[in-house]
Formats: sequence, C-alpha cells, structure tokens
Amino acid sequence: MQHTEKYRFDLIEKEDVFSPDALNENMEKVEGALEREAAARTAADAAEARARADADAALAQRVSVLEGHHIAFGITTDNTTHLGFAPKVVFISGGSTGAFFGVQGIGGNYITMTDDGFYNKLDPKVLYLAWD
Repeated sequence: MQHTEKYRFDLIEKEDVFSPDALNENMEKVEGALEREAAARTAADAAEARARADADAALAQRVSVLEGHHIAFGITTDNTTHLGFAPKVVFISGGSTGAFFGVQGIGGNYITMTDDGFYNKLDPKVLYLAWD
C-alpha cells in the first residue's frame, strides 16, 4: 500500500484487496488532525480574549485618568467665572491688560482661584483657558 507524501494517508491501489481498514485509518488521521486544529484554535481564541480584556482594562484606566481632568476655554464678561470645577491653572488675556497666568496655591495679583472657577481682577471681559 502506498501513502500520500504530505499527510501519509493510505492509498488503495487497484491490485489491493478492498478492506475498509485503510479508509478507517485515513478517517482517524483526519479526525486527529481536526481535533488538534480545534484545540489550537480554542487556545488561540482564549489567548486573544485575554489580550483584548487586558487592552480594554488598560484603555478604561487611561480614559478614567483623562476623565479626571477638566479643561475650559471661553470668554467671560464677568470678573467671577464659574467653571464647575476648581482649576489648578488659569490663563487669561483681555483687551489692553495683557496676558496672565494664575496657579492654584500661588498668590497672584490678577487671578484668584475659587472652588468652582476663578476671579480675575482685570477687565471683566477676558479670554480664558483653565484646567485642573
């Protein structure tokens, strides 16, 4: 009896006495190969699922860190600006007054931080950028 080169399946020749044994051996080889392939795919799928879960968790952590910060940009027409958060840094620029930074915890002549925004002692109408 001859065999295939690559998978070593039994080849029935014309002069061989027909027996189902060779066919059964071929099917057992195929079934064994399919079982190994299925096991390898299951292991690869599980590894991919773990990697995706780890990546999703890392992304969720990065997003929660990003969400923990606030940035506000705008124009105010009042000396007191309510942002809804206590900024750590405020940059203001207005009219002929120039541009100024205010930093939380550092006293300044022109900007005072509040619990929900800032107070500027310059023009009531200023362009601002604030973040925490």
